[in-house]
Amino acid sequence: MVGALSRAPTNAVKQEKRTKANEGASGFRGAFCCGRGNKDNMQTVLECLRSYKQMKKDYTFTLKSGVQFTLRFTYDQFYHIIGLQHLRGDTKMHVKGKPKASVLKAIERGEITQEQLEADPNYSDVYERVLYFDYFERFFSKDICSRAYMFNPDLVPGYTLVKGKYLLCQKMALPAGAGYLYLFLGLDEDDRAAYICTFFPGTGNRFVRDQKWDDIEEIR
Repeated sequence: MVGALSRAPTNAVKQEKRTKANEGASGFRGAFCCGRGNKDNMQTVLECLRSYKQMKKDYTFTLKSGVQFTLRFTYDQFYHIIGLQHLRGDTKMHVKGKPKASVLKAIERGEITQEQLEADPNYSDVYERVLYFDYFERFFSKDICSRAYMFNPDLVPGYTLVKGKYLLCQKMALPAGAGYLYLFLGLDEDDRAAYICTFFPGTGNRFVRDQKWDDIEEIR
């Protein structure tokens, strides 16, 4: 069982972390376009987790080239989707190295609170995903995502640690300029089963501009 954190953050710490998080790990500054000013938008990891649990958990993609694969995601994959692997500081001993499902259960039970997550030095990496999680299911609408990019990290300008076989994206109006919301998928070639590698927003088009793509014929 994941225990409650031993130290509650002070108001000063919480404010400092919110300020840093508001700048965002991707270089965004100021409020996100669907951020804290919108009371209808999800604001916490727990809200996102509850929404995720209600989502459909498998989608079959058919591409114009004839390629077909099925994306399935499970409860514990939410850990990476929302970015909890980036946490350190006071939350490290309660998150790092723990079974992913047990961390998520601890969040659901209130043993790890939103305030404690926000006090983490790396919470900005989680924050940007929380604020855009309302858009997550839109990746599985052909009207919104009409292309599947065959992702090659060697074609990304600069250097990236992001891996994946396919990349889905949504164009977004971000505070720092035009950008995208990205969903990277891995693929088990043996059974054509896809899985989620990572999900995040980013300004510019560096992840897609030199990539080849295949049109999506159907998502069901």
